[in-house]
Amino acid sequence: QDKPFPIRRDAIKRLFNNSKRDIQKREDKTKWTLCDYVKFYGREVIGTESSKTAYDYCAKKIYAFQKTAVFEDLNKTWLTKWFENMDKNGLGVNTRKNVYSKLHAVVSWALDENITDNWKAFKGFKAVRERRYHNYLTAQQIADFRDYPVPDYLVAYKDFAMLSFYLAG
Repeated sequence: QDKPFPIRRDAIKRLFNNSKRDIQKREDKTKWTLCDYVKFYGREVIGTESSKTAYDYCAKKIYAFQKTAVFEDLNKTWLTKWFENMDKNGLGVNTRKNVYSKLHAVVSWALDENITDNWKAFKGFKAVRERRYHNYLTAQQIADFRDYPVPDYLVAYKDFAMLSFYLAG
């Protein structure tokens, strides 16, 4: 005889209270911090798995710098100190730029949704991006690679590498 799966009352109550708390937190966005908005944007607005990971990482970096940050705190000084903090914690230049671009997207979305009116948050601040030198070869370096002596069994691989360079640029 099939019996229904027994559900304990305390489990139902706990589930109801947790969902009720989530709904209250979503409705009461006036108490949200910048980290909450960044996570919300990654999870609810964009919603892909990779965006959740990226925006959670951004929120983690903001939380490590200032737990109670809100949109009104954002200005050139705050962003400069945030970048210095990330640099002190060992983040590379391009990683800092990627985290910054996530924050910039959240602020742009918040402006569009009338959540904040801090449109001057990024005025005068320029995030530096490091040039990746392995992507930029000089003509001399390409000629050296082309003329480099290799064993006979590697000649085809060198030719394919040169062909890909000529085709892709």
